[in-house]
Amino acid sequence: MISPMNDRPLLFALFFLSLAGCAGPRAAPTMDPRKKIAEASQLYTRTDRPVAAERLLREAIADLQKENDDLGLALAYNEYGHLLASAAVEKQADSYRKTGFLDKTITYDHRLEKALTFFDRAAPFFIKAKRYDGLSNNRMGRGIALAKLRKTHEACNSLNESAAAMKENLRQNPRARPYIPDGQGSWEDYLAGLKSWAGCR
Repeated sequence: MISPMNDRPLLFALFFLSLAGCAGPRAAPTMDPRKKIAEASQLYTRTDRPVAAERLLREAIADLQKENDDLGLALAYNEYGHLLASAAVEKQADSYRKTGFLDKTITYDHRLEKALTFFDRAAPFFIKAKRYDGLSNNRMGRGIALAKLRKTHEACNSLNESAAAMKENLRQNPRARPYIPDGQGSWEDYLAGLKSWAGCR
């Protein structure tokens, strides 16, 4: 069995780095909203700084809305969902229960439901742009959030949708090479581990 708490963050970080071309968490501050998204991913997946990550995501969303950049918004909403469901946030549960998130509509105890809202907000933009790599990542993140909510049936459906989107991505882009976490023989093995963790049959 695989624990998404250990392997998932690096998978997501590398996914967004590949789309945004970010140099990493120590990169110089930038006004490019897509690079802000990638930097935010690095902040909470590698340095446990979810507050700073949320700040960058909120800035990126505001910029992308002004630019009418639908794919950029998909990336930002998707990353927000991953952030809310992340181990970095869970590690600071006491602090979040006391002070909340920068987005005051989010509470710690309802963060996973809010994560689903962000995932579902992002998905249509990925579909419109035919970015099935992004859609696969999106459905995987949604499945993990649902599993944490103990909604097993819905979680498994989302993980199956992730597999279907990845299959379509590889059909359209035969040279695409999905990131495979250490210790996994293939992307399919990684997904199978997540499905086992989620209780899928």
